[in-house]
Amino acid sequence: MKHIGASRSTGRTGKVAKGYRSGRRMREVADYVAQTIDSDGQPPSYGMICLALGIGTRGQVRDIVKRLERDGVLALAGAGRARRIRAAWAP
Repeated sequence: MKHIGASRSTGRTGKVAKGYRSGRRMREVADYVAQTIDSDGQPPSYGMICLALGIGTRGQVRDIVKRLERDGVLALAGAGRARRIRAAWAP
């Protein structure tokens, strides 16, 4: 039995199903990364993305970036590098 106020597909209150409402946010992050690379010549940090797009934590940005990497939109450089986000179409 679902609780009143439960999320769409998890059935638990306070939890939103993974991917719900994320398409818009994923597009915003991908667009911001592309714009920053074009204008500054380097990718933004997770903190910069948080501030620019009003995302609550760097962990949320990391999750979005990982999904974009999985989808082939972004690529991540080697571990331990600051600003390791790369556009998948750039070297």
